[in-house]
Amino acid sequence: RELYFPLLLTAYGTSYYDEIVNFVREIIEERRRQRQGTFEAFLTEIVIDGLIKRKQSQELDGLSLSIDEDIWAAIKERLGVVDSPTRPWVLETDEFGTITKQKVGRRLREILNSRVEVRKVDGRSKRFHIFDRWRLEKAAKKYGLSEKLETFYVSTDSTDLGKTIGSEKPSQEPPEAEKTGVSETYIREKNVESVESVTYK
Repeated sequence: RELYFPLLLTAYGTSYYDEIVNFVREIIEERRRQRQGTFEAFLTEIVIDGLIKRKQSQELDGLSLSIDEDIWAAIKERLGVVDSPTRPWVLETDEFGTITKQKVGRRLREILNSRVEVRKVDGRSKRFHIFDRWRLEKAAKKYGLSEKLETFYVSTDSTDLGKTIGSEKPSQEPPEAEKTGVSETYIREKNVESVESVTYK
C-alpha cells in the first residue's frame, strides 16, 4: 500500500505543497485508469449492470445473479464472442485472452467475496453468485463505478436488498488510523480531503 497523507502533512503550509498535491492526484488518476482496463474492473461492471437489469425487469432477488443467464451471457454480449462448440465453458477474446467459467467464478470470489448458491427456478436447478455488499461497494470505488452502483441503490427497495444482505457478515474495513497511522479527520481539517490516502492493490 502507498501512504500519501503523511507526505501531505509534512508538506502542508510549505511553498511546494500545491505541487505535491497535484503530483499525488496524477498518480492516483493514472492508477485508476490502469485499473479500469483490467478484467476485474470489467467483471465488476458486468455485475453492477446485471443487478440494474434485473431491477428494471423486476427480477431482482437480493445481490445475486445467475452464472449462466446473467454473468456469462453478459460477458459474451459485451465482448462480442460466442461459445466454442466443443468447449462451451471457454471464450477466446481479444481483450482478455482465454476466459473460462472457472476463471470468472474465481475472480468474483476474490473481488466481490461472492458465494455460489443453487436455486430451483421453473423446476430447474440454477447456480447463482451472491455478492457481499461491502466488497461490491469497495470494488466499485476502486474501478470508478461508484456512481453507477449508487444509481442502482437509489432505485432499489431495501427489502429487495435484504433478501441476501446479512446472510453473511460483511467484511469489516479497518479504521483509517490503523491503515495509515494518521487520522482522516485530521487530514480533512488540513483541507487535503480531495486526495486519497491509501491505494490498495
